Amino acid sequence: MGEKKYYLSKYKYFELYYFCAQYYDYAGDLCALDLEEVKSWTPKPAHPNKIRQDYDQVGELATRRASAIAKINLIEDCLHRSLGEEDNFYLYLFRNVTEELSYEDLDESMGIHKDMTKEHFNFLRTKFFYFLSKER
Repeated sequence: MGEKKYYLSKYKYFELYYFCAQYYDYAGDLCALDLEEVKSWTPKPAHPNKIRQDYDQVGELATRRASAIAKINLIEDCLHRSLGEEDNFYLYLFRNVTEELSYEDLDESMGIHKDMTKEHFNFLRTKFFYFLSKER
């Protein structure tokens, strides 16, 4: 199926694997970073003995929100790109890369074997990580 084309080194794969495993952390950060939090947010000074007068809390919040949104969108866009016309398998692959559920776990909870073979699932997963590595 062209799996050699989508080869990644072991260490690159682990980097991307753990990046995806933090998906719900990014989503949680995004939910927690609202304007109400800015009021109670205390900045961390650059130097322990100095309090930065020029610290922009709203700017810092906007930067953190933009970062979380970008990470979430990157994962979701690469999922859609790797699936192409097979977008009906999105939930299987999404849960695999973000919740670390194996094919067997997905089969037990969602009956994935009815829709695709394990080999095809692994191919789509490999393709996803390849696209993610190119975009990240």
